[in-house]
Amino acid sequence: MREHNNRPVGLHLFQGQGVLLLISSGKHFPFYAYYYASERVKMIWVPITNDLEEEHIQMPDRKFNYYCVLDPQKWIAPEFIRFLRDECFPTFQVGGDPIAISLDNRGRLVHSNALHMIFTWGFQLTNEITMRSGDIIPSLETELRERTSDADRVIGDIDEQTQEFVREVRKKINDWVEDIMTKTRSSYRSYNYTSEREQALWGKESWNLKLVSKNYTKLKRWIDDENYIFLCGGNNNKQVQEFTRKLEEVRSKIQVNIKIAYIGRSGKNVNKVRSVCDYAFNSRTDKFFWIRLRMASSRIQYLSKAGLDEENDEIMQGLKKLLAYEAEGSAVGVWALLSKGNRIIACDMGEKIYGVMNEYEKWEDNTQENGFDKAFKDCYETMLSSSSLTLTQHPCCSLNYPSNLDEISETVSCPQCNHNMQKFVTFSCCHGSTTSLHNFNMMN
Repeated sequence: MREHNNRPVGLHLFQGQGVLLLISSGKHFPFYAYYYASERVKMIWVPITNDLEEEHIQMPDRKFNYYCVLDPQKWIAPEFIRFLRDECFPTFQVGGDPIAISLDNRGRLVHSNALHMIFTWGFQLTNEITMRSGDIIPSLETELRERTSDADRVIGDIDEQTQEFVREVRKKINDWVEDIMTKTRSSYRSYNYTSEREQALWGKESWNLKLVSKNYTKLKRWIDDENYIFLCGGNNNKQVQEFTRKLEEVRSKIQVNIKIAYIGRSGKNVNKVRSVCDYAFNSRTDKFFWIRLRMASSRIQYLSKAGLDEENDEIMQGLKKLLAYEAEGSAVGVWALLSKGNRIIACDMGEKIYGVMNEYEKWEDNTQENGFDKAFKDCYETMLSSSSLTLTQHPCCSLNYPSNLDEISETVSCPQCNHNMQKFVTFSCCHGSTTSLHNFNMMN
């Protein structure tokens, strides 16, 4: 085995520590999987290759901190391949997406693929045990101040002595915590990458904007400031530009903080809408945004294990909408999601949202009385129930389900019109790119 700088290392380096085995198919390093998992637990990259690829493993530069199996064809035992087939299939398939097998500090399998878990919750998985003296020092200072309030009559420097005592306590606590953290960090991190932990985390989640947009500093700031936020995208450049211009027009008329972000995958739209939008994702950030939404696979498995209905799950239906709007083969011209802070108000095709914004003069008074969010939703729901926003022909949308799910439903209803979607089987190859998906394409 070798370190990222090609220095050979032995297995003793991992003794008593949790490890992620980053398993990928082919010779290319899975950058996007590494990006989310790195610096959280020790990682060993195990490329599964054929004989023709053995001498052409593409090692990334030295800034990446990971370990790699030396000469995969020589050092990966047949028993390990059988383990992948028996324990991790269909999670891992040759030619498919990478997986992250989580082993605890005793080498036991605790998750056959923790990658979606890492994408969804990230550093939250390792920050939960963080404890510092700052958590208790303020209360200690208050208690000391109250108990020594009369002591200054006989001890002139009581305040200085109190502060010195507090400083010593703070240092001792910090040193003690750091020692505990150093000794338990690796095993705790691995413990958190378990399938049981993933189920527990999903049980606490709700459909909200932070779940969708985590890791984006600007969006997080907007959410924390309770701004109204429009996220939009789509496949029709002209419609996207018309829609964002309408949002800008309405925003200029009202006295509320509305932020507009373009997060669609069309690179052509970015420069054209940048002057209107407050934020437009670039090719790098939008890629990771949509990769994160593959959490839908993890959510499906959570619902299946919990015996819950996917069709009645608000999170799953919200994720399906976003994924369907921007999927390859989708004909949705423009779509939008509106939230106030973290709370999602509406997520729909742009024609419907555009129709509501186009009628702003009719619900402007309601905005003054009940707020923009309530006024918008009242108009939106009224127009949905009338014929004015009923589309005679929904644009085609599609859902890409990874074929390595434990179970794929025989029927899936369209997140837009609720009709059963037609199922096709598609084999795709991105010619070495580790961001490729090998999916079942379900198109209406």
